[in-house]
Amino acid sequence: MSKTLFKRLKGKVIKDTVLKGGKTLSVVREKRRARKIRSALRGKRKGYTLREPGIDYVSAEKIIKTTRQRNKSLSGLQRRSRTIPEFPKEDEGKLIFAIRVKVQNASQMHTKVFKILKLLRLNKFHSGVFLRLTKATHQLLHLVSPYVVFGFPSTLSVRNLIFKRSYIMKNGEKTALSSNKLVSERLGKFDVICLEDLVSQIVERKEYFNKCTQFLLPFKLNFERDFYKNLLRKHGIQKIKYGNINERIDDIIKQMN
Repeated sequence: MSKTLFKRLKGKVIKDTVLKGGKTLSVVREKRRARKIRSALRGKRKGYTLREPGIDYVSAEKIIKTTRQRNKSLSGLQRRSRTIPEFPKEDEGKLIFAIRVKVQNASQMHTKVFKILKLLRLNKFHSGVFLRLTKATHQLLHLVSPYVVFGFPSTLSVRNLIFKRSYIMKNGEKTALSSNKLVSERLGKFDVICLEDLVSQIVERKEYFNKCTQFLLPFKLNFERDFYKNLLRKHGIQKIKYGNINERIDDIIKQMN
């Protein structure tokens, strides 16, 4: 059995096998990369594509899928626009709380649907806003009913939302509404100087209701997977997934607050 050969390089002892192995490893790496390139060109390997820096590639399948989703969103909007229910005059002027409950990117929905959600300030998933029920608001909510759930909140729910989850924009930054000073600085000229005045303006839909609701940012509620579906099923209305749920909105606010 022959002895292991050694070579001395700059005072260090290195085996011949190590020197040969380094060359072999570099060759193996080059061959492996060449195989990856060939398989990528043939389209056999997923997740490995030749990309040039600064260029975003979109597959044809993704474009087709997005286009179909947009067309489906538009067809649903047109179908709902032909079947708008009669406006309940007895509920005119009531306070409603609307929550965005369906996840879908702006690129996957039609522009008209996205603009209606933006007009209602429901751009983000599980965001909520206070609205006054009018004929125009009733029509807009019906058009985007697959994306929102709304109802008539109680005074306790309104107070809990404002005291726990209210945020405003101050000097370009999102700030928690935690003191009466922040209210009086912005709404003092409308005789709204504290949080209780803010709650009163919203609950009773007083003169400065729009000023107060625009002062507040959309509420960001907690996320629990499919909890609202289970809640609707609990109340025995499995067939109605979205839209108007009347006073049951209090249960959803309690769970998400």
